[in-house]
Amino acid sequence: MRKILLFLVAAQVSFTVFGQQPKSSLKNGAMIPDIEGIYYDNTSFNLSEMKSKVIILDFWASWCGPCMKSVKTTLKPLYEEYSRSDFEVIGISNDRKKSSWEKAIKNWGLPWPNIWDNDQSMVRNFDVPAIPTYFVIDNTGKVLASNVFSSELKKTVQQLLKKK
Repeated sequence: MRKILLFLVAAQVSFTVFGQQPKSSLKNGAMIPDIEGIYYDNTSFNLSEMKSKVIILDFWASWCGPCMKSVKTTLKPLYEEYSRSDFEVIGISNDRKKSSWEKAIKNWGLPWPNIWDNDQSMVRNFDVPAIPTYFVIDNTGKVLASNVFSSELKKTVQQLLKKK
């Protein structure tokens, strides 16, 4: 009985800790570090080449239920609403296996560019506390919002694109 009680207390603490959204050390107003990588289609990617756009960096993984929910309810509608000349979503997968990443892109129908962070270097560079984590980058390359809740993404992007 005591073991069960200890387990339940530990589970409650872990759910509480992981349910909170700690702030990233990459603060609002900071210039975004450059990211280089290979997209899903094997073309090269350099974030600095996209500075004229509003960008959502989406740190996700194939096994993440909240990530999939956000794709359906928030990211896809936003992606379809705005022009690629003004707005882009960049997915950065936290999957350990390339095959899991590739399968999720196909199964979820992700239309935006995706990068596999196979060595977790981008997660470390952005100090990503949990997934999903979103960074909204303005058209000058500055972090407008770090670790944004998915429910706030639409409002944040709309405000940025009105300023353009």
